[in-house]
Amino acid sequence: MVETKLLRHPAVAAWSRLQPERVEPDGIEILKEKSGSRIYRLLGVGPGARAVIAKQRRLGPSGSLVERTAYEAVFPRLPVPALQYFGFVQDEDPQLGWLFLEDAGRTQYSAWLDEHRALAGRWLACLHCYGPDADQTRQLPDYTSARYLDYLQAAHDAILIGLSNPVLTANDTDLLRSMVRLLGRLGSRWNDVEDLSGQLPLTLALRNFVPRNSLIRSDERSLNLLIVDCESLAWANPVCDLAQSHQPFYGPDFSASPDIASYFQVVRDHWPRVDLQTIQQLANYGTVLRCLATISWDAPFLAMDWASGPMANMRSYHAILPHAMQMAGWAV
Repeated sequence: MVETKLLRHPAVAAWSRLQPERVEPDGIEILKEKSGSRIYRLLGVGPGARAVIAKQRRLGPSGSLVERTAYEAVFPRLPVPALQYFGFVQDEDPQLGWLFLEDAGRTQYSAWLDEHRALAGRWLACLHCYGPDADQTRQLPDYTSARYLDYLQAAHDAILIGLSNPVLTANDTDLLRSMVRLLGRLGSRWNDVEDLSGQLPLTLALRNFVPRNSLIRSDERSLNLLIVDCESLAWANPVCDLAQSHQPFYGPDFSASPDIASYFQVVRDHWPRVDLQTIQQLANYGTVLRCLATISWDAPFLAMDWASGPMANMRSYHAILPHAMQMAGWAV
């Protein structure tokens, strides 16, 4: 807790520029502090003396900010509950800005709970079906399945470079060579992914739909899913959001694992040519793509002196990827 000089805190100073009824918080909780990405909970300054979440983000080209577009223009237009958005404030540093949102609480989403997964399926379907109408001017980034093919090539190349790192053991290099072979087999089936995913329209996708980015709020009548981090929101093929988390060895934060039956109940009225079996198979492909993305994020660090951490992750991916490929119907 930060308890001194609260009015001088940069998050509070930015909040004051929105001219709220209350400026000085009862306290400030630090949720994240990294350069260009700071998140604080301002206690007691929101409506009804509730907390407000202050997010400092680095701005994109021409001052763009994906999360601002999401909370200001996209999420309020979906037929599902969304966080109340209080506004955006430019930071003193022109490369940074502040977003202010209602506090979603502290109940974390769990991919292990069927009730949560059903909420995720319905919420995701609403984003995919109704989201495009909220961004008709295409302010959000544009991604395609080709980006995942880029991930595959980047992961493959980075692992080959990492193999020469002297800090790695013989067992480590054997596992990495096995991973390279798996990526080669995956590359040989890439047309399967593109052919089937081409049946879905380009739409708005979260692209990083994982439990840590979602919270659950309950009231007297229902449970609601609330997205608290959507920096990766973009125009993309929705297959990437459908990734499933096969517990327990995929880990608690691999994916939100949305319930596919709940998802289909919504999308079938919007995409009448796509049946449940196709959506289920696309979810299997989405699991492979999710694994591929995580491998590509860690692989470049295999060349570092501190490669033991990324190598531990690679051991997990080496178990997950073959399973995901088998679920997709591919021999490994």
